[in-house]
This record gives sequence, C-alpha cells and structure tokens, in this order.
Amino acid sequence: GRFLVGGVGKLSVKKNWAFLVRVAARMMATNLDIHWLIAGDGDEREAIRVLARELGVEDRIHLLGFRGDALRILKSLDLLFFPSIVEGASVTVRECMVLGTPVVAVDAAGTMESLAGHGWGIADGDIEGAATSVAEALTNQPLRYERVSGARRYAVEHYTYDRTVAGTLGVYQKVLAQ
Repeated sequence: GRFLVGGVGKLSVKKNWAFLVRVAARMMATNLDIHWLIAGDGDEREAIRVLARELGVEDRIHLLGFRGDALRILKSLDLLFFPSIVEGASVTVRECMVLGTPVVAVDAAGTMESLAGHGWGIADGDIEGAATSVAEALTNQPLRYERVSGARRYAVEHYTYDRTVAGTLGVYQKVLAQ
C-alpha cells in the first residue's frame, strides 16, 4: 500500500523540484501512502527542504543527495515524477521506459519527444492535473500496464546505442555539409 515516487537529477531551478513538493502536498489529501524521493544535489536543496516543511510534507520528501546508484534508485520507484521544464533528450525518462517504470512528466519538448505518448504528460504548475495523473499511474493497473509495455517496446526499438550514435552522426553530417 505504500508507493515510492520520485526522480533523479540536479537540484536546480530548471529541474523544477518545487513542483514535485507541491504535488506531494496535494497528494496528502488522498488515501495513497506515497513517499517522494529526489536523488541529486545542487543549489536548490535548501529551498526544496524549506518548501517541504512549509507545506507540511517534510516527512514524505526524502532528499538523498548525489548518488552513484541512480539506476538502482530508478528501478526501485513505483513511478518516475519528472518535473523538469527544460530538457533535450531525457536520459532519465528513457531509462525508466526500458526499466518498466511508469513516467509522469511535465510537458517539456525533449521529455515528451522521448516519452512518445507512453506516459502521462502534465502542464507545469497544474497541481490538480499532476495529482490526478500520479494517482492514475499508481492505481489504474490496466492503463499502467498498457503504457509501461508500450514505453518499453518503443524504447528498446528507438533508444539503442547504435541508433543513438547513427542519429547523432547524422546531425553532425548535416551541419558540416552546410
């Protein structure tokens, strides 16, 4: 009955961890027993801690600091909550897709491109919408299975090393040809 939701990344403004804290506070009104973790370090650590205390969720938010075992942490999550508002191609999202960890993510261009419709996209700042998506991702087993299975298939097909290297080299070749 207890869920582990969170993410991995630098504690910076663009990673938007304050949004995770606000969603965690909103989720306290549900009957879901959720603990939220963030593995990473950065300038926003104290601001996140203060916000969690102000919103009454400091006992539910676990700031793990920098960790060398990020992949193990991602595997242990019931759900990746990815609030970043600026992303290129999100490696964390892609890793979770391969691992079978469902993803709720802010609708940022690089993130949504990586997720390719196989998760839950939310608007930055939409706490109600995010809370609804988190609850659905944790409790609607048929939908969860459908999205996780689709994500894994998509990631295995599209995010191989060979394909990534070929795509990167293709971009360089186009730039150099100009």
